[in-house]
Amino acid sequence: MKLLIKLFFLIIFLSPFALAALFIASLQDQPLVEHQLVLTQKDISTARALFKQHDPRTLTENAEKSLKLDQTALDLAGRYVLHSIQPAFLTSGFESELFNHGLAVKLSVGPSMLAVDYFINLQLAFSKSTDRLRLTNVQLGKISIPDEISGLLIEISQPMLSANEEWKLLQQSLVDYRFSEKALELDYRWLTQTEQLARKKIRHYLDNPSLQYYAEELAKLDPASQQSFTEVVTRLFKLAESRSANHDPIEENRAILLLLGNWALGKRNFDEIRLPAFKLKINRRMDLAQHLLISAAISSHSNSLLSNLIGTGKEVSDADGGSGFSFDDLTADRLGTRLGKAAVINKISASEIQKHLSGMHTVQQLFPVFKSGHGPLNEQQFINLYGSVDDPRYKKMLEKIDLAISNSPLFKAP
Repeated sequence: MKLLIKLFFLIIFLSPFALAALFIASLQDQPLVEHQLVLTQKDISTARALFKQHDPRTLTENAEKSLKLDQTALDLAGRYVLHSIQPAFLTSGFESELFNHGLAVKLSVGPSMLAVDYFINLQLAFSKSTDRLRLTNVQLGKISIPDEISGLLIEISQPMLSANEEWKLLQQSLVDYRFSEKALELDYRWLTQTEQLARKKIRHYLDNPSLQYYAEELAKLDPASQQSFTEVVTRLFKLAESRSANHDPIEENRAILLLLGNWALGKRNFDEIRLPAFKLKINRRMDLAQHLLISAAISSHSNSLLSNLIGTGKEVSDADGGSGFSFDDLTADRLGTRLGKAAVINKISASEIQKHLSGMHTVQQLFPVFKSGHGPLNEQQFINLYGSVDDPRYKKMLEKIDLAISNSPLFKAP
């Protein structure tokens, strides 16, 4: 009888009409959780501390460690995962709440670059019962999903998850987990397959035939052109514009940005092709070109959050005993993030980016005009002027940077 009831719910719930009706009914005009792209000082400090404590370079095979995620770390991890897996045309918000023996999660998903005021809001609650994690509540918009249906969905998803290489590795690595009101504690075992899988994914990107093609074309440029930001970018995107007649413009753009981002990081060997040392400059500064291209490469692979995390984190680090906090550097980071996303968000936007960059005559057609009014700031100067990255004065500067980027020739609406 229980099986018959399950089948009844399954047939009704999974019918196309029911799914369409459920989707429409779940849409709301306000997000349950606001999209959070600006990272706080606490976010950055948390990410640094976690990486330092769990740096894979310090771990040996089968070494067991405990990872403690407080509310801040858990929210940061959730936002990072969402940004990693979502398509470029979507934006999302993530918020969690820890309680004894469980976790509540709120998600909001909506379009990122369209003037549409509809969002999908999802609320989930999980609890640990003996050694199993149970889904105890599902709410889609204003609709509460019955336990029978949510249980069925979990059962259906199990075979798909079991076939996923990363999911299997996660199951093998996770030893135990515990919930409390203050933290989620994970006991994990480090497996060399984790590093091997990461290397495999990196090789997958770098073995891209389009990337190899652009590396070969870049190597053909004369030495003077190989040092000109404008000539390199114009040449590669002219080729992309031509190749996109028979290839996907999104993948062509992604290949170029990945090539240039790796080159900016110092990588010179691409299969049998060896490039010269990276010497591209923006406004006579090589570091600005590096900031822009590295951020664009990361963002073009659907991770604008990581791109902004790296950019903001580096500037805070520079203020604390480094070369100094620079709003010019931060402008290059945020421009790169915006460029990377626009280059892959859809085919129309990808083609527009190709058209603009292939016709670029000066770097000013890409880089926005923004004046902070001062040069690099040391830690004390930054604190005196802007407090922290949580301070309204700093956020106002970010708004000015983003406005300057929006008004730059690349993004300004005709």
